[in-house]
Amino acid sequence: MVALHPVLLAAMQGARRRGLDNPLHATTPSPPWLAPKSLAELVLWLADRVLDPAEPPEAGVLARARRWLATPSEIVGPQGHAKYPVERLSVAMLAERTAWRAHKNPAATVTAAKAAARLALTLVRAVPAHELRSAASLLRAMDERIFCVEAGAFLAEHDAPADRVREVLFRRAGEHGRLGLVVVRLDPDGQAGADHGVLLKLHGRYRWFAGSRADALATVPDAVLDEALPVVEARERMLG
Repeated sequence: MVALHPVLLAAMQGARRRGLDNPLHATTPSPPWLAPKSLAELVLWLADRVLDPAEPPEAGVLARARRWLATPSEIVGPQGHAKYPVERLSVAMLAERTAWRAHKNPAATVTAAKAAARLALTLVRAVPAHELRSAASLLRAMDERIFCVEAGAFLAEHDAPADRVREVLFRRAGEHGRLGLVVVRLDPDGQAGADHGVLLKLHGRYRWFAGSRADALATVPDAVLDEALPVVEARERMLG
């Protein structure tokens, strides 16, 4: 059963849009699972695209959120309840609250993340009609980002280069319903041909492989490759 991430659904509500065409939605785990810190990173990414980084109030709030994610021991976060009108600074404030909750109240992180996503897309939608395409574009980018953040956290957990993940081509659930295998496109690192990567479990251990497309797919077990290849090819057509 296809299920979208609840933060993406909240953003779609804010944009008053339905449906996104992405072959990864048919893969597992469904929906993607993001840890509280990953949720906060997603909201900061969203805020960066909605807000003007040159505005001092917004920049200050987002910088504080980033510091909290980096140094949780120094958190003295926002307290009590707050109302967030549709204003640019309010998205930054929700990003700040999400970062705080990622450490202080992880179970509530998704609530703040959903509010931030809904408000951000409501804000983007509140532009002249000829610019409404930007909401659809942002939703597609957010959909892609969710899968990249999920894959990045998976790679980081197993000492693979999380910061090089550019696009996710295939994903599959492993043990306990969490991510267990990913095929990704990589940002270049100077090594010729190493533009694809696979992280999967072989012989009881997670292993990372980077190389050409053919080399990366050759590491995927045949039983999984039959499932993966149609999704990889569909994603390649989609991404170009």
